[in-house]
Amino acid sequence: MGWQTELKEIYRELEEDLSELAPECKARGLCCHFEDFGHVLFASSLEANYLRRKAGPPKVPIKKEVCPYLVDNLCTAREYRTLGCRVFFCQKDWLNTSQDLYETYYRRIKQLAMKYPLEWRYAPLVELLKEEGTEEAFERWAIEGR
Repeated sequence: MGWQTELKEIYRELEEDLSELAPECKARGLCCHFEDFGHVLFASSLEANYLRRKAGPPKVPIKKEVCPYLVDNLCTAREYRTLGCRVFFCQKDWLNTSQDLYETYYRRIKQLAMKYPLEWRYAPLVELLKEEGTEEAFERWAIEGR
């Protein structure tokens, strides 16, 4: 099993946990407007590369204020979105629960990166998506069979 398959499985297990907790999402794209919501979406380099590989590069310019995968207030990369996207909900009473879930699954994703071993950086997603060279590093790992 490769790292991408394992990451997909981690995301699937998270979705199961979320379905049991049933946070409300109205799919309006509000949380994707980072500056308006007052938050920065952090992700690991592993997740950013998975997102970029599976969803393709963003079709709109990358800006720190809004997710570049948000088009017409819909996520164009929903199936491949990062951990932070998956656990963030607009409900104010959700913050403590989401933080606990985030930390649990963040550790698992970091362990996955160490297992293969893959580059590990933790930074704002928009910065990771802008970086050059990271994609080439992942291509090397793919060639080497990691």
